[in-house]
Amino acid sequence: MEESFLPSNPANSNNVMDKWELSSLQSLIKFVHQEMAAYHLYTVVPVLVKFITSLANWYIRLNRPRFKGNKGPKEEEYSLNTLYFVLITLCKAMAPFTPYLTEVMYQNLRHLEPESSREDCVHYLPYPVPLEELCFLDIERSVGRMQDVIELARLIRDRKKLRLKVPLLELIIYQKDPKYLNDILLLQSYILKEVNVKKLSLRNEDGEGVISLKALPNNKSLGQRLKGEKVKVCAAIGKLKSAELEDFERTGKIVVAGHTLSSDDLTIVREYSGNINQYEAAWSTDVLVVLDITQNPELVEEGRVAEIQNRIQRLRKTAELTTSDHVEIFYSATKGLTTTLTKHSKSIEENTNSSLCVDKNQGKVKFESSSKIDGDDLTLKIIEK
Repeated sequence: MEESFLPSNPANSNNVMDKWELSSLQSLIKFVHQEMAAYHLYTVVPVLVKFITSLANWYIRLNRPRFKGNKGPKEEEYSLNTLYFVLITLCKAMAPFTPYLTEVMYQNLRHLEPESSREDCVHYLPYPVPLEELCFLDIERSVGRMQDVIELARLIRDRKKLRLKVPLLELIIYQKDPKYLNDILLLQSYILKEVNVKKLSLRNEDGEGVISLKALPNNKSLGQRLKGEKVKVCAAIGKLKSAELEDFERTGKIVVAGHTLSSDDLTIVREYSGNINQYEAAWSTDVLVVLDITQNPELVEEGRVAEIQNRIQRLRKTAELTTSDHVEIFYSATKGLTTTLTKHSKSIEENTNSSLCVDKNQGKVKFESSSKIDGDDLTLKIIEK
């Protein structure tokens, strides 16, 4: 924003992530009031820490383009208003628990407060109360579901050692509840970006046939309790159907061959029964996600371009350049990366606000970085003029 930032009412924003963060803050304040009234002070700090982690890892990270004005001046204003409101309210909420830290934070933030509500010390301020007009429980639910899907998809990437910068073709979500799928549809742009997939497919089914359930008997527990009946019971366990195992997961009990078994006697495991060469699955109690893990040359090339752009942005950061500063980047690379740089130079230059030049030792090096991408060497330089 060209003019100085002046906070205004954050409720003016219609952005779903702004509403989620504001609503999450109200839920936090309600929880703190409830727990402090019951003298459960030991439960408050972990929830405060969880909120701060979520603020940094989700809200701030997903909204960086808006903070920088890349989405237009209005979106910049709405995002900064939301962030300021959350920070100043969080200062007040944390003050009884971290008095010195919040005082330092407040002294930096107070100058933006109206004089009528500004105090010399954060501890002079009244404790915040939840604002019902900023409560959007349906959005909190939607974002929570989005986070679950993203984390499960990331788990698959980690398990298969698939770098996040290399895009994949498709993420499939199985859920019988249409409301769940509508929540995901509302936030699909975030999922596509965070998981880095080309397509999101929603299946209004529970994934039966995609995931198989199996019961593993606890031989030690059953042997001690059932003695000679153990062999018969174990044989019957192997014939249990998925519906029976799902019911056991819900209730914690099941009758097998005339004996009542509990979670101490049985462990339920899930196995993906689809095409394991093309797909990998992950699930929670609420949702099943299946990721197409195949990679073609186009996807790999796109990933290499993203890695190159990332290295250029790191060098720009080292040089303390702003997003509006144009700079010449001199590069040298082994054959594979040289081909990629030549082929995609225009898009790389546009995305990094840079001009790419082949390094021929043109002058004194001001900043330099060297790295490897898929085994190929890449050296980037900013030359002193």
